[in-house]
Amino acid sequence: MDGTLNKLNRLFDIGDDFEHNMKINLASSIVPGVVCIGGVFFAQFGLVAGIVSYYAGMLAGLVNTMHPLLKYQEEEEEEGQA
Repeated sequence: MDGTLNKLNRLFDIGDDFEHNMKINLASSIVPGVVCIGGVFFAQFGLVAGIVSYYAGMLAGLVNTMHPLLKYQEEEEEEGQA
């Protein structure tokens, strides 16, 4: 920070992106568990299918978590080149 409010809009944008990202992460952590449990009880998933579906959802959540880091890193590189 340079002691001014010049970057305040960017800070609010980051905060809005964070809130949106957390909503997606909440859904991506709940949905695989529900699918796994529902699949075991109703669709006769086996143990392997349940584990694979659960970890696929966790992987999707991890990728979604890393997305803002990559997005803002690319923006900073573009600003540095300009």
